[in-house]
Amino acid sequence: MNKIPEQICNSINLGLVILDAEFKVHYWNQWMEMNSGIPAGDITGSVLFDYFPNLNNRKFLRNCKSIFAFGKFLLSFTKTASLYFPVQACKLLWLTV
Repeated sequence: MNKIPEQICNSINLGLVILDAEFKVHYWNQWMEMNSGIPAGDITGSVLFDYFPNLNNRKFLRNCKSIFAFGKFLLSFTKTASLYFPVQACKLLWLTV
């Protein structure tokens, strides 16, 4: 990632995750590192389900399928995002490549 966009992505006060259609993590911002305890260097390049097997469920997969199909993004706030990730205050922005 370019240095300036990466600085912006790391300065926002929400979790930013970029996945491909195989659920491989392409980007994991600093907020996600701090709140999940998983360093970006560890999870980047890995399949998300290797770290969060609970996400491999019908509801999550259905939501992602619509994101991949229509090229949209998913913004998930505290109540729904915290169902997926074990963090206290969870705001997530899911993007796809």
